[in-house]
Parts: sequence; structure tokens; C-alpha cells
Amino acid sequence: MNKTKGFLSLLTAGFLFGFFGILVRLLNSQLSNYQQILFRSVVGFVLASLIIILFKRKISFKNISLINLFFFAVSLPLTIIFYTLSILKTKIILAVATLYLGSILFSLLSGILFFKEKLTVKKGLAIISSIIALYYFTIPFSLTNINIGL
Repeated sequence: MNKTKGFLSLLTAGFLFGFFGILVRLLNSQLSNYQQILFRSVVGFVLASLIIILFKRKISFKNISLINLFFFAVSLPLTIIFYTLSILKTKIILAVATLYLGSILFSLLSGILFFKEKLTVKKGLAIISSIIALYYFTIPFSLTNINIGL
């Protein structure tokens, strides 16, 4: 995949994840949290199946660790569940920013812990600045700015 396609794919994914929060809030009056999650999962499964069929991709699990496949299969639905609930219980911008900052932090730390990547000065600064950004984003002036839905 060339860099332009990669950039456009990333930009589209970011737009859709940002738009996702608006749709969750709009649909909340007609569908429950879990109905939204089920519908989204079914549509995602159908679209992925159509892409696999149209592009004639073969699916093989021969050389894949079953435990890794299990964690992969469980992590996405849990992410969608928690993300949907966070959108409904907090401010949308807080949910989106925390999702991205959490992804950045976990990617950096998992690369170091699981894949034995070296902790460079740049990575250390990225981790520290991400934590500081998350702190100032969620608590810029006081603890009352976080709406936890209580």
C-alpha cells in the first residue's frame, strides 16, 4: 500500500471514529447501548465478509497462535462497548481524545514490553507528553470538569 492510500485510510478512520460519537448520542434515544453495539457489529461482519468474498481472500488460521487470535477477537468488541459507554457517560471530545491517547501510550509501552523495542529519548518524551496532555485535557482547571455521568 502506498503512503497516500495509508494516509487517506488513516484520515478516513479518524473521521469515522470522530463521527461515531455523534451517531451514538443521536441513536441513544431510539436504541439502547447494546442494541447499537450489536447492530454495528453485525454490519461490520457483513461488510468484512463481502470484502473477503469480493476480493477472493482465503482465510487460514494454520500459523496463528490461538491465544493471540482469541485476545484479538475479544479486544475489538470490548473496545467498542467501552467506547460507546464512555461517549454516553462523558463528553464526546473526552472519550475520543482518551481513546487516541490511550492507543498511543499502549502502543509505545507494548512495543517496549512485548516486542523488546528500545526505549529511546523520543519514545520517553512521547509517553511523558501524552500523559501530561491527557491530564491537562481532562483536568485543565479543576476536578469538576470530568463528567462521569453520576
